[in-house]
Amino acid sequence: MSQDTLRLIILNILGWSCYACADTLGKHMAATYGISQILMIASSIAAIFLIAWIFIRRGWKGFLSPKLKLHLLRAIGVSGISYCVVNSFSRIPLADFYGVTFTAPFLTLAMIAFFLKEHVGWHRWTAVFVGFVGVVILAGPEFSNMNVGYLYAAAAVVLISSTSVAIRKIGKDEYLPLYGVYPPIFICLFNTPMGLAEFIPVPPADIILFALYGAFVIGGLLMTTYSIAKIHEMAIVAPFQYTQIIWGIVFGYLLFGDVPVPTTYIGLVLIIGAGLYMIYREHQAYRAEHKSR
Repeated sequence: MSQDTLRLIILNILGWSCYACADTLGKHMAATYGISQILMIASSIAAIFLIAWIFIRRGWKGFLSPKLKLHLLRAIGVSGISYCVVNSFSRIPLADFYGVTFTAPFLTLAMIAFFLKEHVGWHRWTAVFVGFVGVVILAGPEFSNMNVGYLYAAAAVVLISSTSVAIRKIGKDEYLPLYGVYPPIFICLFNTPMGLAEFIPVPPADIILFALYGAFVIGGLLMTTYSIAKIHEMAIVAPFQYTQIIWGIVFGYLLFGDVPVPTTYIGLVLIIGAGLYMIYREHQAYRAEHKSR
């Protein structure tokens, strides 16, 4: 495996880790504030930071891009994801939510192969499948109380995969903060009416929590998007989305007292094994390619 590929895999894992940290903070803050208020404030922090970054470095012209339509479509898709996730969370068990939404890597690979003609290969399909089996064992979805929450989760899967395709279409040569600036702007616009309607004054001590949430959102946006855009084949980083649930287990134990059951460890072994297998397989393929030259 080339050093560049390994660097992008690590960056992808760090990005999903940032999202896991944001989810944990969000769960803690949701006990006091409404979801729309949290998303409104956190996304505005992220948007202001990225807008300032672009403006200071490149001025107003820095916001323009030959792929601007794709950026805006992706931003709309990300806003839809946040809406669907929130509505799904509120209606179905977390385990069932993971059981549905973590099918996204399968659909992403199928869309990448069909629309962009990228090679996937059975090794990569296997890694994604094994990782998903690990998620199912770990989360233990039951799907016992079917309701509209499952439709929201399914819609989130379609939007997650579609936005990944949009990232690949935008390409690897885009200015870094442009990958992340438009989604928080749209999320802020989308959630502001509901956030203001349910607004609760934020004491100074909690401003730090909102700032941290915004920082994790920025980190997740930039690192996952950058790694997806830059990696030479999307299938390489697809299984690493599952690492997000590992952090969910760790934070659940350390912060919320959720004690893992024996099946948790089986799921963790499968998820981590799928990731390590992908790294090993890409390393072997890289060595074989360079030996043949």
